[in-house]
Order: sequence, then C-alpha cells, then structure tokens
Amino acid sequence: MKVAVLLDIHGNGVALKYAIRDLKELGISKIEIVNEPLFRGGSLNGLQ
Repeated sequence: MKVAVLLDIHGNGVALKYAIRDLKELGISKIEIVNEPLFRGGSLNGLQ
C-alpha cells in the first residue's frame, strides 16, 4: 500500500484537489491529511 501524508494545506482547496488527483494517478491508495483545520468549518465533500 502506498500512503501519502499532506500537511500545511492552509485552506487552499484548489491546490489540495489537484494534489489529491495527482497522488491517485501515482497509485497512492491512502491519503492522510494532518496538522490543521482545512476550511474553518467547511467540508471535503466537494473534493470527493
């Protein structure tokens, strides 16, 4: 299993969306996001 760890997103949802897309293309099967709230009360639903 390939795992990626992302941190210090700083609420940049556009960059996060493209990073996740690229990681999936590389065969990453698990993505962990750590360190901070992403969207100050928002959700990741739009990225799925």
